[in-house]
Amino acid sequence: MTAVGYVVREVVLKIDGTAYECAVVGCVLTPSVNLVEWDVACPDGHASDMGTTAWTLDLDYMFDPAAASLSTVLADNAGDAVAFEFTPDPIGNPTRKRTGTVRLIPGPEGGTVNSPAQQSVSLPVIGAPAWGA
Repeated sequence: MTAVGYVVREVVLKIDGTAYECAVVGCVLTPSVNLVEWDVACPDGHASDMGTTAWTLDLDYMFDPAAASLSTVLADNAGDAVAFEFTPDPIGNPTRKRTGTVRLIPGPEGGTVNSPAQQSVSLPVIGAPAWGA
């Protein structure tokens, strides 16, 4: 009997229109907010406020040196600004898409075509992601 493989698609990620659901094992949009602090003529002499929010698209993926793989796209197009579409729950709630633009950076390399290794990379989001369908 031939073995059958199954791919559980819990997230769908498209970069520049190409879906990478088989390569991506984790995808998280992460916000970070800078705290802006300054000295003022207040009783305590110090004030702070929230600054702008910066976003990253954090990917866990399987390294694969093949020509059309996510690993190769990240490395060969480093520095390019490309569109992304991220659907965190395509089965339960497919309308919760996040879209935006990321700057590609190469991820770490390791593994071979027949023995891929899991890698991680944080792609900076340009501006803010858009929510909705």
